[in-house]
Amino acid sequence: MFNVVRKTQHKHVIDRHVTGVVKGKPDKYTDFFPTGNQVRPGVTTPAVMTVQDVDNVIKDSIQFVTTKTKREIIFYSWNPQEFGISKVETLVSTEGKFITLYPTAGSNVVRWQD
Repeated sequence: MFNVVRKTQHKHVIDRHVTGVVKGKPDKYTDFFPTGNQVRPGVTTPAVMTVQDVDNVIKDSIQFVTTKTKREIIFYSWNPQEFGISKVETLVSTEGKFITLYPTAGSNVVRWQD
């Protein structure tokens, strides 16, 4: 379980997976939470969540999960079945430090290739 979500990691989740301010690497996909933001020109996510809802997903994201470890990162997968999100992944270092969280599937999840 991760110890604490530092401000820098929280900012990363918001900037990359909520508002889309931070773009991914070229030819890589970014998945967005459905918060009603225009994440790319002409691309707006459904408005069914708030930032507070995303914060709650971060807090709840490793309670009902399956895990896999790859190198020094633990991948937690969760199926919240809320807000049109059917799968969320949370990445945590083996030292327990939160890295990131993003939706990966669901009717309201928008995926974009940068």
